[in-house]
Amino acid sequence: MPRTDIARRHFLTLSASTATATLLPQTLWAAETNLPTDNPAAALDVAWTNNLRWDSVVVVSDFAGRNWNEKLDKAQAKVQAAGGGVVYFPPGTYKFDDHVMLKDGVVLRGATPTGATQARDEKYSPPTKFEFPKYSPILKGDGTPIDNAFKGIYLDNPKNGTHCGVVNIDINRGHIHLGETENHECGSERIVYGCVLRNAAVADPRVPDTKFQPKWQRFTSRHHAAIDVVGENVLIANNRLPKSGDDNFTMKGYVLQGRKENEKFDVTFDYDNRPGLYINHYCVGGAGGSGNAGT
Repeated sequence: MPRTDIARRHFLTLSASTATATLLPQTLWAAETNLPTDNPAAALDVAWTNNLRWDSVVVVSDFAGRNWNEKLDKAQAKVQAAGGGVVYFPPGTYKFDDHVMLKDGVVLRGATPTGATQARDEKYSPPTKFEFPKYSPILKGDGTPIDNAFKGIYLDNPKNGTHCGVVNIDINRGHIHLGETENHECGSERIVYGCVLRNAAVADPRVPDTKFQPKWQRFTSRHHAAIDVVGENVLIANNRLPKSGDDNFTMKGYVLQGRKENEKFDVTFDYDNRPGLYINHYCVGGAGGSGNAGT
C-alpha cells in the first residue's frame, strides 16, 4: 500500500494552512452577499476538483445552536439535503469544544485570504480561524485525561466520505484526519487546500506505560500527522505548517526505561514532534487514484 510520510520541515515547502478562533454571532456577517463560489484550486488543473459543488453554499452563522459544533451540524445537514456543497465560515474565530465530524459531500471553507495568497509566504494568514481546546496538563496523580483536548477534523463516515474537505482555514490545536475504515475502505475526491495548522498533535495512547511510569506522563504520538488523508483522489496543496510550540509543556521527573534501571529526565511534550503530512492514494475497492501532496 503506497504511503507518503513527510516531516514538518519538508512539509513547509509543500503546503498547509488552517485556522482557529471564536466569534459572537453578531460579529459575523449577518447578510453575506459576496460568497466565494469558485474552485480555489482551479490553477492547479486537477480535473476532479471541478466535481465539488463549489457553487452550492450555506453560511454557518445562519444556523441556530448552543455552540459552533451544533450550528455546523445543522449547516452540514442542509448541504447534504441539497446534494452536497460548501459550509462557509466568514472571517472570524470559531471555537469548537469537540471534534468536527465532516459529512459526506461537504467542504468546510473559510474566507479567501487577501494580501499573501501563497502558503509558502510567512505572511499568509487566512481570516477564518478554528480553535480547539487547549490541553492543560496536571503533572501529578492521574494527570489530565487526553480526551479533554487533542481534537481535530474527522470524517463522519470514512468509508463513503467523498467530495469533501477543508479550504482556507487557520487551525489552532487541531489536526485534519480524513481517513479510512479498519478494512481500508474509503471514499474519494478529498481536498485540503489553503490551510494553516499550529499546535497540531495528539497524545500517544501508549504513554504512560503504568508498569514503570507515573499516570500523569504524556508524549506526542510520532506517527500521527498534522494532515492525514486517505482516498482514491486526494489533493493537499498550498498549506502551511509553521513552527509552533506555544502549547508545549515540560514534565520534570519523566521516567524512561533504562537498561539497568529507570531514569528520570525533563521531557517536553512537543507539538511539532510528528509528521506534517501523511497521504495514501489507495483504498480497498478502488483502483487507486491521483494525488497531489502540495505545490
